[in-house]
Amino acid sequence: MQDCDVRIFYIFKSLYDSGSATFVSQQHSVSPSKVSRYIAEMREVYNDSLFIRRKTHFVPTKKAREIYPKICEIIELIEGLSANRHELEVKKECVIAVPATLCVGLPEHLNRVIKQEGLDISLKVMSSHREICTKVINGEICIAITNRACTQTMDCNPKHSNLLHVEPISVGEHVYVVSAATGAIWQEKISLDNIAKYPFVVTQVSGFNDEKDPFEVYCEQRGLALNVFLKTQNLASMIEALMSENTISFIGPNSAAAFIAKVPSLRVEKLENCEYQRLHEAMHKPTYSMIYLKRNIDVIPPLIKSEVLRFISDSVCDF
Repeated sequence: MQDCDVRIFYIFKSLYDSGSATFVSQQHSVSPSKVSRYIAEMREVYNDSLFIRRKTHFVPTKKAREIYPKICEIIELIEGLSANRHELEVKKECVIAVPATLCVGLPEHLNRVIKQEGLDISLKVMSSHREICTKVINGEICIAITNRACTQTMDCNPKHSNLLHVEPISVGEHVYVVSAATGAIWQEKISLDNIAKYPFVVTQVSGFNDEKDPFEVYCEQRGLALNVFLKTQNLASMIEALMSENTISFIGPNSAAAFIAKVPSLRVEKLENCEYQRLHEAMHKPTYSMIYLKRNIDVIPPLIKSEVLRFISDSVCDF
């Protein structure tokens, strides 16, 4: 793959991780047709389709799964080289890491703000993970949104935690119930005890429920035999699993719920507040914070920072 645009690796990885060409287009600020051209080039090189189109998303082929680890290594190498010189130049790109459930809609929102204000900056939005603060410390990530007090956990090296600024945003105030539009749950009262009777998909968020989900804890404490059908951080995988008629999942942010509600075969309803409070009696609600390097306070465009805060707050709060 000689003389290729390095962005091709990022496009491949984003499509593999998200399953959505629309999301990839928003994330990397390229047109859908350009995403298709990048993937077509890789298909020609590997003589494989790499991705199979389903109704709502793309599924990687065996060949795509084989080359994915190598693509990730290449991206890490590229970003490592970039990180080595981040002190020597003013960054024109701001990389923002957020939980997968908040990736939907954020790239489009920020790019619209940039265009309206005429800012000379490019943005990249990526999914966060437990070790994301290390990338912030290394200068690879401009802003990260976490679901915990990052500097107070074992995920961060305590020697460097004093380099980070942690800015609390909000506590998640609601959750949505998602299932097939024809699912049996819609014929019953939408309560936690009734939901527990059906196969459940855990939509994982790093630092919040990737080890144990609040609904698992709720069911264990009440002796309810919850059938965990799937655990995934990938919205496309979650949507595919929910195509099974009686499978149910929870999704927190308004932006993700609105995105899923556009899928004709799925139905989304907000869980009643009294049930939401019961859900979190034994396990804390998701808590959102923004972290960034203290020395980068003057590098991060204030408008971008404020718009990220506003988008997150609007997505997880009730007004």
